[in-house]
Amino acid sequence: MVAAEFTDGSLPQWLEGIRSELKKHRPSFQVLLRSLTKRNRIAVVTDSACALPPEIREIPGTEHLRIIPMPVMVDGQIYTEGVTGPGSELPVALATGKRIQTSRPAPGHIREVYQQLEREGYQHIISLHLSGRLSGTVDAAILAAEDVTIPVDVIDTRAAAMAQGYMVLDALLLIALGYNATEVTDFLDAEKKAQGAFFTVANLEALRRGGRINALSGLLGAILNVKPVLYLSDGAIQLAENTRSFDRALERISDLVTTTASSSPHRIAVHYFGDRTAAENLIKTFQPLSSLPVPLLPLPAVLAAHTGLGSIGVTLSPHQERKPA
Repeated sequence: MVAAEFTDGSLPQWLEGIRSELKKHRPSFQVLLRSLTKRNRIAVVTDSACALPPEIREIPGTEHLRIIPMPVMVDGQIYTEGVTGPGSELPVALATGKRIQTSRPAPGHIREVYQQLEREGYQHIISLHLSGRLSGTVDAAILAAEDVTIPVDVIDTRAAAMAQGYMVLDALLLIALGYNATEVTDFLDAEKKAQGAFFTVANLEALRRGGRINALSGLLGAILNVKPVLYLSDGAIQLAENTRSFDRALERISDLVTTTASSSPHRIAVHYFGDRTAAENLIKTFQPLSSLPVPLLPLPAVLAAHTGLGSIGVTLSPHQERKPA
């Protein structure tokens, strides 16, 4: 998990907002947690692309969550996010043009997590992962699920960062409210169709090297000094439009987010890699539009390795009513 940064004291506010989602549906945390531990032994598994900060462990119910780290390789040296993360190595590597690669977690590693949960007495696993159009993690999870005897529902979130993270939190909340695995997966299938993510990059080189755009697009972008506005569509990176300055790209992202969030309740998160000041300014814009305090989160290394220094992104997750089962 990546450490979060919050402005205007929004970390406790954000955590309290999530706690409130739990409290309003149960007379007490004790009743809620008894329901979770005795009646609904469902575990949730995800990967570190979800961007959930370590502070999320303060929320009751997250003891049933396992986060699998995503490997990042810098000049052949393997770093494991959340364990031996690249830390300051990644910005330097990106700035100096070192070879950077990312990899899906090994199926054997995921299998070990599933088998341990089975030994702990869980009766079902819901495994939510980074978009299958950006990573092979979903395929690795499907392979791993073949070697456990309890049911495993592997979900391609078609998302990344906190769009994925909020799906994880929603799964935990629904389980706490007494939903069975089928009801949870049905809810999440609907949610992933309504979430969104917009981002821009300082240059296209990291995306080109990672194979997320073709070489011609990267070359033309560099020559023309284009600052693209990008978004995720069904889990794949798409171009919304090209702008001629980074400030203009952020303005267009603000317009797109405002239009989306104004139509229905959404939870907004802001991500950055390098340009924290610009990201903080976006929080001030988006806070009135978000149904929860807006967290400022560094991009997970597995994503930042492809977006590069100076990238900024915004995720939107629908805020749907959840009622006790």
